Amino acid sequence: MYRRLMNPIEESVESKLMWEGIKKYLHKLTPKECEVMISLYVDHLSVRETAAKLKVDDSTVSTHHKNARDKIRNAMEG
Repeated sequence: MYRRLMNPIEESVESKLMWEGIKKYLHKLTPKECEVMISLYVDHLSVRETAAKLKVDDSTVSTHHKNARDKIRNAMEG
């Protein structure tokens, strides 16, 4: 996951805004997609760390992340 270099306060604010934006769409995601989004955006784990936590390949985490983003984007546009 790409992380910008910010001070901790800016990073915390950005993370909270991101979470507020996506949490209302979690019901549209599969349980694994939810786990990935929470791990990446709430727990601030990397794709590799998330994969280790979930005991899956990095590519599986990336796929779940992409699918979740697509579902959330479609729901926001709809």
